[in-house]
Amino acid sequence: MGYEAEIRRAIAETKTGLKDDEIFFSSEYYFRFLKQYVTTALGNKAPGRTVDLDCFAKRETEQTAWTEGHTVHINTRGPLIRDLSTRTLQHYSIIGHIVHECLHILLTDFAAMKGCINGILKASWYETLENTNAEAVLKDLQEKPMKRKLCASICKELMNIHEDGFIENYGYAMFPGVFAAGIHVMDGQLFEKAAPVEDMLQRVKEGQMPFLSMVMNCMLLDAMHFPEKSTGEPLADQETEELYEKLQSVLRECRPFTESLRWEKNGKKRVKLILEVLCVLYPMIPEVPEMPDASNAPDFSDSSEGSAEENGNGSEEQQEMQNQGGQTSGNTGAKGQEKSGNGESGSPVQGGSSAGRMSSETALEELLNSISSAMNQAMSAAPEGEGTPSGSKTLEQSAMEEARADAARNALNEETGARELNAAMNEMIQADAEREAEDMHERVLRQEAEEIRMKALRERGMNTAKWRYEVRRKPEPEESDIQKYLADHDEVREWSEPAIRMLKRVLKEREAAGAEKGYTTGRFSAQSYARNACIGAGNCFTRTRLPIGKPKCAFALCIDESGSMYAGGKIEAARKTAILLNEILSAMQVPHMVYGHNDSQGICTLDVYHNFDEPDRKDRYRLGGVSCINRNRDGAAIAYGCEKLLKRPETRKIMIVISDGLPTENSFHPEMSDEEDAAAVAKEYAKRKVGIFGAVIDGDVERIRNIYGKHTLDLTDLSRLPQELGGLISRVLKSNSLR
Repeated sequence: MGYEAEIRRAIAETKTGLKDDEIFFSSEYYFRFLKQYVTTALGNKAPGRTVDLDCFAKRETEQTAWTEGHTVHINTRGPLIRDLSTRTLQHYSIIGHIVHECLHILLTDFAAMKGCINGILKASWYETLENTNAEAVLKDLQEKPMKRKLCASICKELMNIHEDGFIENYGYAMFPGVFAAGIHVMDGQLFEKAAPVEDMLQRVKEGQMPFLSMVMNCMLLDAMHFPEKSTGEPLADQETEELYEKLQSVLRECRPFTESLRWEKNGKKRVKLILEVLCVLYPMIPEVPEMPDASNAPDFSDSSEGSAEENGNGSEEQQEMQNQGGQTSGNTGAKGQEKSGNGESGSPVQGGSSAGRMSSETALEELLNSISSAMNQAMSAAPEGEGTPSGSKTLEQSAMEEARADAARNALNEETGARELNAAMNEMIQADAEREAEDMHERVLRQEAEEIRMKALRERGMNTAKWRYEVRRKPEPEESDIQKYLADHDEVREWSEPAIRMLKRVLKEREAAGAEKGYTTGRFSAQSYARNACIGAGNCFTRTRLPIGKPKCAFALCIDESGSMYAGGKIEAARKTAILLNEILSAMQVPHMVYGHNDSQGICTLDVYHNFDEPDRKDRYRLGGVSCINRNRDGAAIAYGCEKLLKRPETRKIMIVISDGLPTENSFHPEMSDEEDAAAVAKEYAKRKVGIFGAVIDGDVERIRNIYGKHTLDLTDLSRLPQELGGLISRVLKSNSLR
């Protein structure tokens, strides 16, 4: 199977395997695409920041995305993703979750969050508050160590909620297009999975949900710019109406602080606003019974360090309440897991009445589980490290609202997202297919080289040799190779472009002229005979073979890459020549091969830069990697190229060898000198109709003439090398166009 056919087969096979969404979003292709996508976006918006992306696909976990401050973890089969109806919407949601976590890393003040939690655990405020009840709250906390732990956990949830609202406001403007649309889709899922306020009121009445959880649920929707979710049905009874009025009263009292939290870019000020909200909510925070034996109470002053370090790391252990440092159950809520508020929350906890028979730690655990399972927690980054907010460009609220509206429109235009996703995936699949084909191509070249060596040895009566071929081919051109190619290509264009135009014009004119007349041999023409008889001319024959299509010839360019080519710019001149010939022959669709050779310790290394009939998309850049090292075994290198030419169907076969000196190693004739061995090989293949030209660069021309005879080109003036060999190619193509 040919190179292009192998690529097409691999692409078709991969695409067939990715038709199923479950396989698609679990594939290494998609994971690699996400990493490239995020790296590019962050590079444009925050060039000094790097974020690692950990992609995985697990249905058995309720976690979707989280971060610990430097790595974003994304579960592409998380519950907030897999339930979406189309592949594009699922892709949008994944992008939205990733951007959400990246924004935490860029904008969240981790140090301020950590300081706030540690302050509560020590019964002190991180910032001085303006609330008139702040001192009374603090005094109460000083007397109740277990309630301090509960308040620290509730404060974390408030941070999660309102930090999300803040970063997404700026995210819509910082990351427009698919990223902002992804945030919109993600938030839409949050709203869809949120419980209506009527259901929450009923569960509070029945003791299945703490009132505090309902308040925080409503805060969450408000932070994401969503209205209160309602079934539209009238409230059931007077008790429910009173409970609803109480809810609205608390939200109104908190609203000045929550509105400011949406737009405040200073991390310490955001933390202060969170503490203000905590003071408003403090009267409805349940009491936690203390341990009977005060000596068994934990020493918070000693254990407060690291108290907020593990929140949001996504481990399974985080699903249970830890007994140290006020850690909450896993921080994977509103944007990380399905809303669990509709499920049972364990023992009903209302004012701590049922917790009196339990130990203090068990009661606290029940309270936290009750609150966390009944509300949509917002994802946040664990406050590890000393991150500081990365200030974004100052944006007016109206501009952000407009960006949010644009994102909503983009999210509805699924065609754009699908087109972008398919294009990126196709590019990656193509790259992998080409890489796989290149690996196969190199294996085939190595096998072919060994077959050529054994055939050449048998033809010369040899069973073994002290040397062997080693074929090398770069799977991907290096950046340095590309830069060298581009620089050299700009230089040789002044010769290649006129040559290409001239050759195309000559071939076109000859093809348009039809059968050529006036030859002494060929097909007899009565018309020519009648016209020429009166003047006594005998040119009465025509030739009707027209130069249709590309010229029927093939070329191989062999470059001496031994160490001596390094001096005097010789290897650079050879590289430019290779680029020039490749440009001319590729434009004329003439099959050709470009390779270099050197030898070390019995290994004749062949660097194949361009092989016959292979695509030139990357081969041209590989030519920038022409370099030099070690010694040279010319006879073996010539034999390899000539054997490849002899397999070609073209009528004329040309081998060009660029070298600066004589061979230093013997190949097929042990009884001969290195020079005589190379000459014998060249003469053998010349008899088999391979035209071999030796281009001498700054070397012993007369001795090298013993190898290549009359086809030796003296190119001591390196500046003439590209033009001379370019002219040779042009002459061969013109003369061969009629054959």
